[in-house]
Amino acid sequence: MWNFEDLEETNAVAFRALKRAGALLPSLIVEVSNILENHATPHVACFFQLPYLVKVERAWHKLRSINGQQSELLITPAIVDLDSFSNFHINDLLSDDTGTQPN
Repeated sequence: MWNFEDLEETNAVAFRALKRAGALLPSLIVEVSNILENHATPHVACFFQLPYLVKVERAWHKLRSINGQQSELLITPAIVDLDSFSNFHINDLLSDDTGTQPN
């Protein structure tokens, strides 16, 4: 089972870049890392931000392609703030774990 400190140590350069960009939500990184660890390969995690607000609740969504492949997308609302020192901070809008792991 992963914790944030172990993940940060393993991926120090990438984590520094993500922190500078305000794109690092530790609780989500740990959650997704543990989900990936429990799935057989090949599984990939992808994180992205939308440049505008979207009114959604935290939930898993299944996406199917025309060739029968399937993807699972976890939407987690968050806000990125800029402080007076021009540092970004990302804040999870949900304090509880309302999303459950995909099957």
